Amino acid sequence: MNQFDAWMEDRMSEFNIGKRRGTDPRWRRLTNRGMIKEAHAQNISSGLAKDPRFKRMRYVRYADDFLIGIIGSREDCVNIRNDIATFLKDQLKLELSMEKTKITHSTTEAAMFLGSNISLTPQKRKPFRKVIRGDQTYLMKSNTMVQLQIPIGRIVDRLEKKGIVRHNRQPTRWGKMTLLNDSQIVNHMFTMYRGLANYYSFASNFNAMSRIYYILKYSCALTLANKHKLGTMKKVFKKYGKDLNIIKDEKVVASFPKVSFANQTKFNATLREHISPLVRLERLANAFFRTSERLNSACMICSSTERVEMHHVKHIRQVTEKIIQDYWTRVMALMNRKQIAVCRDCHIKIHNGEYNGVALNKIQELQEKKGKTNLKATMTKEISLHVDRPASQEPAEKFDWVSHEQRRRENMKEYINSAISDFDIDPTAARSKGGGSGA
Repeated sequence: MNQFDAWMEDRMSEFNIGKRRGTDPRWRRLTNRGMIKEAHAQNISSGLAKDPRFKRMRYVRYADDFLIGIIGSREDCVNIRNDIATFLKDQLKLELSMEKTKITHSTTEAAMFLGSNISLTPQKRKPFRKVIRGDQTYLMKSNTMVQLQIPIGRIVDRLEKKGIVRHNRQPTRWGKMTLLNDSQIVNHMFTMYRGLANYYSFASNFNAMSRIYYILKYSCALTLANKHKLGTMKKVFKKYGKDLNIIKDEKVVASFPKVSFANQTKFNATLREHISPLVRLERLANAFFRTSERLNSACMICSSTERVEMHHVKHIRQVTEKIIQDYWTRVMALMNRKQIAVCRDCHIKIHNGEYNGVALNKIQELQEKKGKTNLKATMTKEISLHVDRPASQEPAEKFDWVSHEQRRRENMKEYINSAISDFDIDPTAARSKGGGSGA
């Protein structure tokens, strides 16, 4: 698309004319008579709305989505759209969708770009400001910035399709989450709100996020009520508190806290693959957990509590190949497979084949038998036994992945060297035996 960007730069240079927008004759006539209030009452702007001697074009693109702003007539917009369609077809062999390429007036209809509604404030809605010139005081309408607004209606529509909102636009329980534990339900639904709020930190109507917060929080409460057969949201908030605090081992592991809806003064950049918030919302709504364990436990190898991760003893591909194509069966199979909590350093050693301690499939059994308090001492003893015991007396459950990989590669080399190569077969002999040629 760099070629298209260069072409648009040249097109803008040709289109832009004039240095200043002309003055509206009605505004000049009324202000010369000192009738500024009458001009404001009739929503007359000082600049000429359609000035053929002043035109401007601005262009911005992200991937294959682009937005063009034009100060000019609708006829100019139609001509530029046709020129773009011709250029894309002739030069880049691409087709411009006329159905998706819309022409809108910035003050009456918003343009959707990267999940945001972009528009200008109409003349009648612009705020007044006081201007003092000499002995006279005037009230003049201020020019406003371009409005970047959250498409609340579209977001609510997406939530309705996912079963979080009823047809009357009120929150309801999210049935697919009821089989998860409480902390996962609360954390997942708050993550959905936080992702949207973080993306729309630049929006001029950020206070509208209160609607999304209300829907997700009360849907979360209704989901917990359905899961525990509490009946009403009042009982849910009585049990978990106003912030839906999920407490485990005297620690708050999940909550849906109160947030501020004031316009943000800081823009939060996003590094997501899909910059569109609607796409991100779709992915979060379709996501399910691959583990039923919390990451607030200690490492089962060294007892460290920092940077704890989950290591799956049984690989996910080995699980999904055997289960039937049913959503809940797949979810529960992924959640209930064998897994252990390990710190980052131990996790790297496991995957690099450097871990030579207790067999991973035995660690969880040791924890269940001897408890968390003496797990570290037990594992230290077991590891020392592995180190001190002669190789001939090593237990059968110990498996050296590095040696296994080396033996596998050596066996493969011996097989390749001893096997008859396809290039050693005489093609005439192959034809005489009735063999066919392969491609």
